Amino acid sequence: MPVKIITVNGIRSTGAGSTDILGAKLAAMGYPVHDLNQPVRSAWGARWKANKDAADILEVAKHGDVLVAHSYGCLKSSIAMRGVNFKAAFLFRPAMSRWHNFPQYQSTKIFCIYSKQDYTILAGSLALYHPFGLAGFSGFYSPFVRNIKSTGAHSDDFHADRVDEWAIFIDNALKHIGVKL
Repeated sequence: MPVKIITVNGIRSTGAGSTDILGAKLAAMGYPVHDLNQPVRSAWGARWKANKDAADILEVAKHGDVLVAHSYGCLKSSIAMRGVNFKAAFLFRPAMSRWHNFPQYQSTKIFCIYSKQDYTILAGSLALYHPFGLAGFSGFYSPFVRNIKSTGAHSDDFHADRVDEWAIFIDNALKHIGVKL
């Protein structure tokens, strides 16, 4: 079975304005894409449903698949990484701690796309009793993550003038690490 790209949306979203757009671009390039249609979560609901949402990812994922996630979708994906050895994970503006410990026993190539102009992440990091953090604002403090600085607000990477660039970036990165269609 070929490797597939799994797109994972953030909170208060179905992914229609973010990961679905990028997934469609990658599908047009020939990649098999699975749009993970998870329930829309509120910020409060996200606090309590992350493990359940990660289990949904694991139901469709297999070793070698690729994740493309946004915001809270990155947190869900990081939990799922404990169960499947993904080939790569592209985490756009992750609503996660920049000190997050990814599984070091896996060979997953992790890319974090962050922006110092993402005030949504900055505000979310202040929420009490939440796992949200500043990785989407400043990148991860981990030698296992390639941090890539972007610009603009929380979902700007998915706008029409930039989404093609990210699709090409993902395509090139996947080819570089040996993912074949």
